[in-house]
Amino acid sequence: MHCSSLQLKVFATILFVAANAMHQANAQTSTPAAERKILPFTSQPPESALLYMKPGHKLILVTSKDPKVKRTCHLDSATADEIRCRQPFHDQPVIYHKADLDTIIEPGVSHFYLWNFVVMLALGGGVITGACFLGAVSAIAIIGAVPIAIIGGLMILAAPLMSVDEEAQPAVLYQKPSTVLGVSFD
Repeated sequence: MHCSSLQLKVFATILFVAANAMHQANAQTSTPAAERKILPFTSQPPESALLYMKPGHKLILVTSKDPKVKRTCHLDSATADEIRCRQPFHDQPVIYHKADLDTIIEPGVSHFYLWNFVVMLALGGGVITGACFLGAVSAIAIIGAVPIAIIGGLMILAAPLMSVDEEAQPAVLYQKPSTVLGVSFD
């Protein structure tokens, strides 16, 4: 039992038409406005915010010199007066004085669940293979094989979506008392 080239061409055409229809539907939907949330003031000093962090921990820093720019760095060391951060492709650590810091944010970690991805891909591939074998039985069986193959294709397309955790939220570790921090969630 094997799939003929005509059956594979019909299957590929159906998947192409379905993917094109999904793309057209996505292009016509309007994107919602980004939600803007004012984060509450945190009263802890920067020393206690950085107390449990180890070198290499990722931080987002906002300084009073340029409050519209978020600087992402990896913690190198912290002293009573300054924070030393390593940035990619820089040899020397960047030094931020604690008096100049408006906000220290710990970014949320988005987890990728590899097993969910692999299982969804395997199931989708298995369903498509089963549909191919079903279509090879007879010409009438192709009628039933096409919807089954489409379901398998949708499972493969859904694999990346099923494997990402969207619940990761940033945490404000320190905020200067005179500042208001607004974060937009896309």
